[in-house]
Amino acid sequence: EKLEIPPQQDEDEDIEVVLMTVPELEEAILSGEPIDAKSICSLILARPFLI
Repeated sequence: EKLEIPPQQDEDEDIEVVLMTVPELEEAILSGEPIDAKSICSLILARPFLI
């Protein structure tokens, strides 16, 4: 789900904010969708607290 009003960006930034559930994010990672490293690392660090 994309945010209707994305956060402020610098002129040279091209960031798309998409809200996902944990299972949706895991599936996106496993299917090879382009996911940034910060999101993957955040999931790994948060996972013990989500289960």
